[in-house]
Amino acid sequence: MKKTLAIIAAALAAAGCATTEPEKKAGVEVLWLGQSAFRITSPGGKVIVIDPWLVQNPTTPAQYKDLKNLGKVDVLLVTTATSTTSPTRPRSRK
Repeated sequence: MKKTLAIIAAALAAAGCATTEPEKKAGVEVLWLGQSAFRITSPGGKVIVIDPWLVQNPTTPAQYKDLKNLGKVDVLLVTTATSTTSPTRPRSRK
């Protein structure tokens, strides 16, 4: 959990929306997109998407299976790559 929070903090900083002033944190929108996928929108309009396994994810809300409905994305974070999500995964030899 600490690692995930550190990644989110780094993404917010990279998007130029990290702040230590609590009043500026109001207005942050967090949208759950299924499983571990989230879209975070800063008060300034920066959009961060975390772990966007959406199209084939059975828990993704139907409207977000069409990726155009995400709108613009400023920062894309992938916290882990598995054998089914990594395009550079080693091929097994039989």
